[in-house]
Amino acid sequence: MGTLSDFERLANLPGPVRERVLRRLSGAAAEALAHDWGWLARPEQRPPDGKWRV
Repeated sequence: MGTLSDFERLANLPGPVRERVLRRLSGAAAEALAHDWGWLARPEQRPPDGKWRV
């Protein structure tokens, strides 16, 4: 597991590769990503795996 969010990993791709990935998304998928916390969250910001409670 890295320390970057999926968003940060995409942003770090070379421009042409990033653009190719984004062009393949449907409008609905692109809109969903804009509002998906899991896409923006870094691994250390996500809840731990498994059953747990606070």
